Amino acid sequence: MAKLLKILGAGLLTAILCSCTGASSSKHKIAQILLQCHQNGRFSGSVLVGYGDTVVYEGAFGYADETWKVANTPLTRFQIGSLTKQFTAALILELAQQGHIDLDATLSAYIPDYRRDVADAVTIRQLLGHSAGVPDFVHRSDIMQIVKEPAMPREVISKYCSNALEFTPGTQFKYSNCGYLILGVLYERVTGESYADGLQRLTARVGLTDTG
Repeated sequence: MAKLLKILGAGLLTAILCSCTGASSSKHKIAQILLQCHQNGRFSGSVLVGYGDTVVYEGAFGYADETWKVANTPLTRFQIGSLTKQFTAALILELAQQGHIDLDATLSAYIPDYRRDVADAVTIRQLLGHSAGVPDFVHRSDIMQIVKEPAMPREVISKYCSNALEFTPGTQFKYSNCGYLILGVLYERVTGESYADGLQRLTARVGLTDTG
């Protein structure tokens, strides 16, 4: 996946830069890159590439539903997965900006019932920056079963995100889904508002009418 993203990123960047000299040439180059990835079984989805206020390319490949052969279109809605993290970070940073939380305070200040030795060692800033050392569940052998189970974030944290730290906080970078689940719970504890309502309020305020 990382290799694919690099290929796409490099190809699309080249195409975008070329858009300064010819829109039709840019569209063709982007379409060729995406079509090749799709034909190789490496990409299925919808794509929009912009340059300033101009839409350079818009297209779709593959199926939204493979079983029923429902094709992807530029209007197909997708689960955004980990892109949610940027919105979580925005909500947390907004709380800090408003003086409701201190990014350098430890987790225990806001979620005192979380595993105490971990909560006393990890700061909010470290959770935001994936440097807290909080264990994650994505490398577990039963990960597919975990993601299929309907569960509240608190349940996932209790079952899969409450083990000992993997390293001393602030000494390493390691991407962590668990860290951001914890931040979502922190948001609810501090505001008394559900995370879902917070997201709706944030996206509405910035005009993301086609998100969520």
